[in-house]
Amino acid sequence: MSGLLSEDVLSHIGKQSEPRRENRDAAGHS
Repeated sequence: MSGLLSEDVLSHIGKQSEPRRENRDAAGHS
């Protein structure tokens, strides 16, 4: 469960910091 939260937070931070949400989104979806 902690992993999911971490992923969400990282996704949010990465989205604002670095436009790598596509890569993260794909990994989270797969």
